[in-house]
Parts: sequence; structure tokens; C-alpha cells
Amino acid sequence: MARFVAGAVFGLVVGVVAAAAAGLHAEDLDGVHADTISAANEAGVDLVDLLGAIATTGLPARPYLLMTGELSRPSAPPPPRDALDTLVDCLAWHESRGFAGAYNRRSGASGLLQFLPSTFAQTPQGKAGLSVFDPTAARAAAKWMIGQGRLYEWVTWRSCA
Repeated sequence: MARFVAGAVFGLVVGVVAAAAAGLHAEDLDGVHADTISAANEAGVDLVDLLGAIATTGLPARPYLLMTGELSRPSAPPPPRDALDTLVDCLAWHESRGFAGAYNRRSGASGLLQFLPSTFAQTPQGKAGLSVFDPTAARAAAKWMIGQGRLYEWVTWRSCA
């Protein structure tokens, strides 16, 4: 039985690594718990590495990251959320399943909200040299674009608005 479990864990890790080598897409993340993706984004760690670590240790993502010191305990409550935050959350879910490291090899769309390089470069965050893979910068850029009337540039906007 232990050999079967070890083989299953090894198979899971190999599968996850193979998915990473092929490039993660939103469809590949459907079986990954949203809190695991969120914890990886917050800690700034590679999702594939985190999945391997939690498969090996059997711990959930957040306790593992807290135990290793890669994630610190929140010190202040998060700021209040509004309808715009909810809209951006929905877009992020439909575009990348909330994974800040997402990259589309066909279009070059990248990050949490799958910005095309030329689109992100037009935002204040892109002009400031921030990374499209920075979830805070991507969210701010999306809010700016929505404020400029550019919500319709996301194909998935109808699922969220």
C-alpha cells in the first residue's frame, strides 16, 4: 500500500512538473484549489514548486508557507472591497484562474489579467516599468483601464459585468 501511495505522489509531482514545462494555462489550473494559487501569489513562490511541496508534506499550502517562513501572518485586516474589486476578481478568475504567473504562448498575454504586452505598456503601471506578473500592478492597471471605459477589451467581461 505504501508503495502505491508513493507511486501516486510521484506521479502527481511528475504530472505537475510536466504541466509546468508545457506552460500552465487556465484550464490546467482547474483542479488546483483557489487558496493554493492565492497563497503562491502572496508568497511569490512558483506554483509548481508549491504543489510539489504540499504533495510531499501533506500540508495545506498556507500552513506550509507559514511554517517555512515564505508567507507571513497578516498584520492588518485587508482594505474594504467594492464592486470594482469584485469585477477585477471575476476577470482574473476567468482570465488566469487567479494565477499571477499565467502566460499564453499563442498570444503572449500574461499575468493575472492576461494583458497583452502592448496593452499593459499603455497603463500607468506599465509606463512605470512594473511587471505584468505583479498581481498588485495588474489589478491596478485593470482598475485604471475599466475607469477609462476599456472593460470591453477583456473577452470575458460579459461573464463578470
